[in-house]
Amino acid sequence: MSPESKDHDLIFKQGLHHFLKEFLEEFFPKLVQKIEVNYELPISEDANSVHTTKGNKSYVDVVYSARILETGEKVMVHIEPQSYPNPNFPLRMYNYNHTLRKKHNARVITIVIGFLKYPQSAPSRYEEESLIDREKEHYFRFHRVHLKELFWKDYMYKNLNPIVTCFLGLMKEAGKNKKEIRLISYINLLKMDICEGKKNVVVRFIETYLPFDNLEQEKYFLKELYLKAKQEGLVKELEKLKTPFYNQGREEGKIEGKIETAKELILENIQNVNGSHPSSEVIDTLNSINDYDTLKTILNEIWGIKELNKIEKVIRKYK
Repeated sequence: MSPESKDHDLIFKQGLHHFLKEFLEEFFPKLVQKIEVNYELPISEDANSVHTTKGNKSYVDVVYSARILETGEKVMVHIEPQSYPNPNFPLRMYNYNHTLRKKHNARVITIVIGFLKYPQSAPSRYEEESLIDREKEHYFRFHRVHLKELFWKDYMYKNLNPIVTCFLGLMKEAGKNKKEIRLISYINLLKMDICEGKKNVVVRFIETYLPFDNLEQEKYFLKELYLKAKQEGLVKELEKLKTPFYNQGREEGKIEGKIETAKELILENIQNVNGSHPSSEVIDTLNSINDYDTLKTILNEIWGIKELNKIEKVIRKYK
């Protein structure tokens, strides 16, 4: 397994441990109606060790114990994220399923989450014929959610489900719309009523699968996020959010908000002069000024002036 694959495994394992209930409710609602999962107690990795054909020990990613509501029968829920193609993957899932069934003496529901390079056409079953009469000796099928088959726009406002927000950057056509999805993801996150630790899990998904192309893009986004949060009354929630890029540039976002407010106050001063409207030249001049100290100076100079031509003369000095 490559280091990159290990990173994916860790991120997904963390996400599913925190949001397994939300994952099952979103993608397997019929299953949720039939079983009761012990969400508070994941099965330890030691209990999920599987010996591979090469003699190495492998660990199943996410396993939880559950019971069937109708019968009370014990059942295991096994979820396996997979980011890359592997022709032996169905056999691996078959072996995992068989081992878990034997270790826990229970039926096992296997669910695979396909993403990134995992082929959409990859088989979701394993079959083995008898060497004697070619009848099927072994048959196994797992359930699958492939994120590339899900169009991000169908999910972007999905009841503020944190696991959906985690997955948005991996969905169909997400790569072409990173800027929009990133902003939606953060605003959705600020609206969620979840603890700081869980919010940080969502942030890690966003930062990993919706990365910035360069530092300038990151700085611009920060300003855009601050203004959007301000517009929706979410600034306090944003300031509580602990993210590397936000902590580094929080002040830039605040300054951007102050610049917009200063421009609004200048326009308000003009409109207070008998309902006057600024000329296109004045609007262009204001739009070209992005220095907060300059805008403060203009506000101080036009304070109390009641003649439109004198206000515009002050502004034109800074063209």
